[in-house]
Amino acid sequence: ITNVTVTIGNEGNTAETFNVTAYANITAIQTKTVTNLAPSNQTTLTFTWNTTNVAPGNYTISANATRVPGENDTDDNTLVDSIVNVKIPGDVNGDGTVAIYDLARIGRDYGATSESPGWDEPCDINVDDIIDIYDLAICGKNYGKTA
Repeated sequence: ITNVTVTIGNEGNTAETFNVTAYANITAIQTKTVTNLAPSNQTTLTFTWNTTNVAPGNYTISANATRVPGENDTDDNTLVDSIVNVKIPGDVNGDGTVAIYDLARIGRDYGATSESPGWDEPCDINVDDIIDIYDLAICGKNYGKTA
């Protein structure tokens, strides 16, 4: 699960209602509706992208707000912001292969929590804030896979 955060603003003179869609490349992640955003105000939206069945690779993240009635300046309705690298679960070093180096790195930090000094977040594959047997099992299940 990856969260995509988008802050949008109303530069117009009236309250506006519109949709905002977040994308990974050209695939829509999620669409949300902003209702009655007051002039000169901003709001922040969080989109949730489940990458479980997404092929490994780099994805360009963008967001697009629909045009509102009377809007003439639409140049700022689209934002292309970042690249997200989707990896094979267990490829903690990001080299495109789940290998002994990944298992060794998880083993090195086995038992560490998100509160531990030197927390190695990529080793927490199941994102439960502890590096444990479940992370090793995921890595082992995907051992030998390549992107």
